[in-house]
Amino acid sequence: MEANQYCKVMGMALVRAALLDWRKYLVGILTQFLGNPVIGRELRVRVRFARAYWLQALYLLFLILIVGIAYAGTLGTQIAMDPYRAQQYLQQFYWVIFGTLTSLIVLIAPGLTASAITLERERRTLDLLLATPLTARELLTGKLVGSFAFMVLLLALTLPASAVCVLLGGATFGEMLESYLMLALSGLTLSAVALFTSAYSRSSMWAVFGGYLLCFLYLGGTLPFTLLSFALLGGGAVGLTGRELLMPLAVLNPFSAPALAGLVLKIGRWEIPAWVVSAVVCLLFVRLVMTGAARRVGLYDKEVLPSFRRQLLLVAGIYVYLTTAGLTVALGGMGSGMGLDMISTFTMMITFPMAAMVLLISPIGKRDEHPMVDDGLFKPWRMFQPSAAGALPYITLLWLVSVGAVLLGSAGMWARLNLFQQQAYFAVVFYFYGIWVLLWGVSRLSSRIAGHWGLGVARWLAITLTVALIILPPFAQVLLYEEFPTRFDALTPVQWLWFPLPLWCFLEELYRSTAFTTPGSLEPLAMLVGAGIGWLLAGLLLGLISCRHHAMRLDVP
Repeated sequence: MEANQYCKVMGMALVRAALLDWRKYLVGILTQFLGNPVIGRELRVRVRFARAYWLQALYLLFLILIVGIAYAGTLGTQIAMDPYRAQQYLQQFYWVIFGTLTSLIVLIAPGLTASAITLERERRTLDLLLATPLTARELLTGKLVGSFAFMVLLLALTLPASAVCVLLGGATFGEMLESYLMLALSGLTLSAVALFTSAYSRSSMWAVFGGYLLCFLYLGGTLPFTLLSFALLGGGAVGLTGRELLMPLAVLNPFSAPALAGLVLKIGRWEIPAWVVSAVVCLLFVRLVMTGAARRVGLYDKEVLPSFRRQLLLVAGIYVYLTTAGLTVALGGMGSGMGLDMISTFTMMITFPMAAMVLLISPIGKRDEHPMVDDGLFKPWRMFQPSAAGALPYITLLWLVSVGAVLLGSAGMWARLNLFQQQAYFAVVFYFYGIWVLLWGVSRLSSRIAGHWGLGVARWLAITLTVALIILPPFAQVLLYEEFPTRFDALTPVQWLWFPLPLWCFLEELYRSTAFTTPGSLEPLAMLVGAGIGWLLAGLLLGLISCRHHAMRLDVP
């Protein structure tokens, strides 16, 4: 009886503590917006100087010029036409207007925040902020909100031009509003990326250059999702009506906003509008980027690395689940072989950006005022702390979350795979994990070589060694053997050192054996698992070699 009462009291105490934590979390978010002095200051500064008005004037003049040219090219010479052709021309006019508007936002949004933090450093005003209770998150939020408000003003100035499309019948009023909302949210992500580069840059010139470069890389990275979404919709897959949002991550690309307006994401019996998906995906991305930038600003604030790593797990899980759920809807009428092909392909797609994350998380080295002890190789209880021993457990957890999200999102497709196809998928998953552990070992070895030169040198050395592992084996194979076989039984020792090749051979065998529908195809599967074990052991060996047995004050990202 007393034990039951004790458990009840402890349970209520845990619930109360959880509610208080959530209350503090929500209050903390609200205080970043309400009463934030940086927001008011940024809004006043934006309209105080004449350059803001000159920018608005040039922005409108350029847009009016494009609208006039587009109208003359699509509708101006057409005196009489049938309603069907008229609708086509009006839709072309609508696309030209929003394409121009999107291009302008892509060019303007990074410039609004690219020098926000570096100017504070150059003017020596950032040191003054250290004497205030202002946190890094409040500073970054104020800078971002001020720039976002100015961008919304620029978008509002173009409403009359877009209203012409609605009045002429080129689009509906709801589609126009959704397009504007999704364009504003994707522009917010570009501003956040530029603000991130500003936090890590030492001069405004490099901040602007790096901000635009990183934004264009961001656009290039999200473009495949947009193109794949269009390809799936245009392919006429079985059971699709043309209103399905098949690649939710396409909302991150601003150029997809007018095309995705009006679509819905189907998850089971639920239909989620595209603008809701855009709000969730973009805001999660902005939150993650701002948390990463907060650690570099250096104002009065708590350690943000645990929060960043938890957010990365959440964002990775949600992004992967949404994308695989969309692919499952698109490929619902296809065979099991195509299902295995698409699940494996998407697993490869998420592996490469996360491999870059491994190269950023794993290195250790001295950096400024953030010391850390090289405390070993594998300590799971430190995975959310700035600890060298927590990197590999966190990488393992991140990979498990990603794979679990793939399986959960593709549950309908996964149920149609046979046992051999499921084994093939898990072999691919294990092989990728072996590559991740190899990259972790390369990063730890780079940290050992870099020594006292610091964290930045260790990261660049890890990236350089990884690029060498990718480039050198193919050249050595061609120089030594003058041939390049792509079958497991014909691979040379040099080819086994090139870690993409076993997967390449495995996928070729996959296509030849009709998606592993017979037990006879288990030999390449076993060889792929063996290759994964080899890379896993190689990564652990590199980690053991580079392990420092004496205490040394270091830092991790």
